[in-house]
Amino acid sequence: ELIHQIGNLVLVPGGANSSLGNRSWQQKRILYAALGAKTKQDATVLLEQATKSGIEFALSTQELVELSAHMPHLAALGAHQDEWSIDAISVRSKCLLDLAWDRLWTWLN
Repeated sequence: ELIHQIGNLVLVPGGANSSLGNRSWQQKRILYAALGAKTKQDATVLLEQATKSGIEFALSTQELVELSAHMPHLAALGAHQDEWSIDAISVRSKCLLDLAWDRLWTWLN
């Protein structure tokens, strides 16, 4: 099933996961961008913009900003401008599996 493909799975702490929930892709993308932000200031700006546009999160802005320091891997998802589709999930799955294979290949030999 598509929902369980590796390309559709994202590693985030429980608190951030509860803020993501069953939101639209556009709302998730904003949160991924904030959580993957390079600085806490960048994360704060993104989260404040989201709040001003009516998006509410399960955690406070400050709690989410604190989490952002530990999740730079989410920046690419936050930058993904296209819709989250079967094609996007398939491409991401292949990229993740290729990365894993590249790391494992040298270890296995």
